[in-house]
Amino acid sequence: MINGGICSYSQGSQLAAAEAFLRAHRGEVRYVTLDIGANDVDGCATAAGLNAACAEQGVATVAKQLPQIAAAVHRAGGFGPQYVGMTYYDPFLAAWLTGTTGQEVAHASVQLSTSFNEAITQGLHDADYQVADVAKGFATDNFTTQVNVPGLGELPENVARICEWTWECTPYQNIHANDTGYGEIAKVFARTLRHHHR
Repeated sequence: MINGGICSYSQGSQLAAAEAFLRAHRGEVRYVTLDIGANDVDGCATAAGLNAACAEQGVATVAKQLPQIAAAVHRAGGFGPQYVGMTYYDPFLAAWLTGTTGQEVAHASVQLSTSFNEAITQGLHDADYQVADVAKGFATDNFTTQVNVPGLGELPENVARICEWTWECTPYQNIHANDTGYGEIAKVFARTLRHHHR
């Protein structure tokens, strides 16, 4: 985001394009939502296990870059908008379905998720953003409560949420949320924005 992006931007990077847009539309933007960092840790967990070095590096990258990005966006947008960023759900919890080794991966992934989301939360607070706690909305650390998921049976709530609200437990094995999951993420943002107005 800082140095370019997947697409090409006439301003040179995705961040520079966002800053230019916000500066050009001062007074017209009411909400700025930020959803970044996942790409830094996506490849760190596989069915074979969790790559601790990869995870550490990803969390360090987020801890360094997210505050820079969030602060730059805030400077460009000024004091008019509400700024909200999100924590992440843990798609690697789906490894639970593969058996004992997968369940060990799922437990280890929550440790990664916790440190990752702590880095995100700190970076957002440092840039004066509200935090939409999507990780909490997805019950990320709750292995205790059991939920019956049609076709899959009894699962820990955190695993159930990943299976019900993302594509990770389907043949697609895709980390992105499905329509229900995006609806749940939107609810977390809506609650955060409402709370900020009180």
